[in-house]
Amino acid sequence: KGQEVIPCKYEGVYGWFENGFCIVQKNSTDDLYGVIDKSDRLVIPCIYTEVSYDQDIDAFAVTKNGHCGIISTSGEIFVPPTWDFISWYSDGVALAEKGNLRMLIDKNGENIYNIPPQYSDAKDIDKDLIIVKKNNSWGVVSRQGKVVVDFKYEKIRFSHPHIIVCQNGKEGLVSINGDVLLPCKYERIFPSNNTALTSETNGYVRIVDIYIRNIL
Repeated sequence: KGQEVIPCKYEGVYGWFENGFCIVQKNSTDDLYGVIDKSDRLVIPCIYTEVSYDQDIDAFAVTKNGHCGIISTSGEIFVPPTWDFISWYSDGVALAEKGNLRMLIDKNGENIYNIPPQYSDAKDIDKDLIIVKKNNSWGVVSRQGKVVVDFKYEKIRFSHPHIIVCQNGKEGLVSINGDVLLPCKYERIFPSNNTALTSETNGYVRIVDIYIRNIL
């Protein structure tokens, strides 16, 4: 209605009150961020180098002095910023690293599952699955430790409800049950539920039915 609700005192505002909150920067020189609500109440002070909203847990991921933590929308510190890495949450669970330890944590930082030491790296989770590295190759295991995708790929990324894998520089598609849906012969794959947009070596782009393999 033209009334000034929040005075012009911030160097930057980001997120535009997503879910009632907005990420703000007070000073352009210190490059630090915090969070306000619509009444201009400072929910999270401007002391963090990174702040982002994680919709899965309705909380903010923050970084301070190179370490990660989680703060609630009321300003309560769920997870102190003492972790080397915290991924985006999926079904209330995130992949976290501290030193040589890799584990799954809940939004309060409680350990749910220690990733076995035979895996040299872990980079992402989706639903019940974790992308892990063994002997310089990537695979996928369940949270219970079952190998879902064998360790033979250069890269793996989730694209729910599928898994995109890369071998010899070419991408393929695997189901969340580990079944090969499309072989590793495409430059890039962009899947949806039943079809995938594929970029091929000859420059053609096709739409492929994932399950019956017909070119549409």
